[in-house]
Amino acid sequence: MEGQAATPRDISSCAVAVRDTQYRIDAPNSSKRFLEVVGIGKGGERMGRVIKDRNLRDVHVVLDAAEQARGTGALELLDGADMLFIIACDGDDVMLAPFLKQAARRKLVPVTGILIQNGNKGPESAGLALLRASCDMLVIAASEDYVADMLVEFGA
Repeated sequence: MEGQAATPRDISSCAVAVRDTQYRIDAPNSSKRFLEVVGIGKGGERMGRVIKDRNLRDVHVVLDAAEQARGTGALELLDGADMLFIIACDGDDVMLAPFLKQAARRKLVPVTGILIQNGNKGPESAGLALLRASCDMLVIAASEDYVADMLVEFGA
């Protein structure tokens, strides 16, 4: 392969090989994390139900986030959370995202947004801009399968 550019397939196979090497340390490299997952919009709430059904450890999924945030306050939703994940699908109403960001800032909880686009690569929507502004990191995924896999990699 010397002198040739790596193809996407080569890169992906290298990533798996590195992850599974004999040099990987079995002990965790950080303390246990409690992940709070909030699905906003219709697609985000559906995705939240999928994650909840997987029974991932140390992951709390908030369904009907708008109702809970109004009833108990977003600060209470984040009690004990080490990381907040806001999940939405392309076209979802993400007006709750800035409210969650503000609560997370008060609790010093980092916010990761996950937008599932399902192959729609049209012009940037207002929802995408609002979600981007409401997160420390924004992940745009083409597949819903990515979300649960990402949480597992974070220690769920």
